[in-house]
Amino acid sequence: MSDLYVGYLKTPGAHKALLRVVLPLVIVLFAVVAAAVSAQMRDPGEAVWDIASSKQWTGRLVEDPFPMLITDEGEAVLIVEIGKFGALPRLQDHIGKRVTLEGFPLERDGRKMIELLEGDDAFVSISDDAGRAFENVVGDEPVAMVGEIVDGKCFLGAMKPGDGKAHKACAVLCIRGGLPPMVRTRDEAGAWIYPLLMVDGSTDLPDRVLDLIAEPVRIEGALGRVGDLWVISCDGECVRPYPDLAGP
Repeated sequence: MSDLYVGYLKTPGAHKALLRVVLPLVIVLFAVVAAAVSAQMRDPGEAVWDIASSKQWTGRLVEDPFPMLITDEGEAVLIVEIGKFGALPRLQDHIGKRVTLEGFPLERDGRKMIELLEGDDAFVSISDDAGRAFENVVGDEPVAMVGEIVDGKCFLGAMKPGDGKAHKACAVLCIRGGLPPMVRTRDEAGAWIYPLLMVDGSTDLPDRVLDLIAEPVRIEGALGRVGDLWVISCDGECVRPYPDLAGP
């Protein structure tokens, strides 16, 4: 009769010999597979979400086309709440004022966002002085760009990666909740840029455009700028799947 394994008895000699060979091979195999899978994963980029310590920003609070702080240097810093929510309801009474806000910073490639602290401490100081004027250009320069619609908060650092089809459901939920839709695309020099997307005059995207999140799209619209933030505005019919438009 062959040896059997019983947990409370000594391991049979034949089993010990087999395990000495099989277990190291299994460990090596898992290590090789893990390394191969990791090598195939794309780099999520240098997005940062610093929740270890809060930071303060001072500037003028604006809501059009999306709640943001315009610093004295003309830098546009988008503002959101903790979680998947926009910050406009809490900021509404302070639009147009000079404020100091406190929150957690998110950043990718120089594009910044504030995740507001909870409670009244998020507004460190508020005055009616709007501060230095800033350039506000939501222009009419015709433009066509190819890229991917992403939700700004996840893409700027809350998730890594915060784009691609694996992130589609989360991105749709975030944008429905009031987070800023952005377009991940390249400028003429090949550098990544992330303009804010407005459809039919709003950053609240219609269902037809929400369905195209995380897919390659071509957007034909007008390019403008608020502070240092590029904005592309168009109607819903000007956002179309890119593969369907690809020529020979």
